Amino acid sequence: MHLNNSLMLGVLTLLSLTCYGAQWSAGVGVVATGSLYQGESSNVFVVPLIQYQGERFKFQGVEASYRLVGDKNWSIEATLGPGFDNFDPDEADAAQMKTISKRDFSILAGLKVNWHLGSVTAELAAGQDISGHSKGMKLDGSVKRRYQVTPSLFVIPAIGLEYLDAESSDYYYGVDAGESPFFSPYQAGSAYNPYLAVTLLYGLSPSWQIFSMLKVADMDSSITHSPIVDDDMDFTGVAALTYTF
Repeated sequence: MHLNNSLMLGVLTLLSLTCYGAQWSAGVGVVATGSLYQGESSNVFVVPLIQYQGERFKFQGVEASYRLVGDKNWSIEATLGPGFDNFDPDEADAAQMKTISKRDFSILAGLKVNWHLGSVTAELAAGQDISGHSKGMKLDGSVKRRYQVTPSLFVIPAIGLEYLDAESSDYYYGVDAGESPFFSPYQAGSAYNPYLAVTLLYGLSPSWQIFSMLKVADMDSSITHSPIVDDDMDFTGVAALTYTF
């Protein structure tokens, strides 16, 4: 079993769509996520969704941020949260995957820039691992647009590109010499992973909302050529119910 970066993105995406200016929102979500690792099955998780929105400080489920400068149209934020994959061989489905080393979560500290141009939002985020696990860096840029289909229904498609440097890719998807008798050594390089996502938001009332999101990422060959990876696409689906106070 493993949790991946798409799960984190799904949770953050749903939380970021709650009403702007609301101080608190809470709910529950069901997340279905695939695994890039060889022989690993898809996983389904039930996760709590909690958000706090202050004048400058914001907490969204697994990520905290502080607005350094900006207004309602743009902002630069300092961010802290988990990133990238993790893998626990003790919980692996495939016998050969139990022989590789554990991959731990990274903790990313960085900056995020947001631009709001009417119904369009662009975001660029950069994070550096401070946990000492991957010791790598991640960049993520995306653009999404909000379409109002009915007074209560919104559709938000998004397109994005994630960059992992060589340290990050190699920590999670590389294989060290002598690490496992089943896999040849492999050194993963930097990776560019484009993705598409679509989110549906339906307001049941001024306080209650239903969300769903589907995200598909096309993984770089630097990752998919790894002997411990057997999929070249990463899928995540999220459904949630939230209440805004």
